[in-house]
Amino acid sequence: MTKTFQDQVFVTPSGILTMPYFQFIYELKGTEKILYSIDYPYQSLDGAQAFIHNLPISNQEKELIAHGNTEKLLKLAV
Repeated sequence: MTKTFQDQVFVTPSGILTMPYFQFIYELKGTEKILYSIDYPYQSLDGAQAFIHNLPISNQEKELIAHGNTEKLLKLAV
């Protein structure tokens, strides 16, 4: 994998909220390159929230996925 891909590409689980997909992306990119998203109206917000809440990762990593990574990427002041 090239450094550019590792540094510049972010991934969203939109539309594919399954453990095999998450594990693949988590192992490939790490938590800091995963952004929360939802494929509305095809997925419910509740389903996506439950998926992230139940992931076998730390609360700090869940917060990065839920909002921290997006805030950093888009330079949002919180």
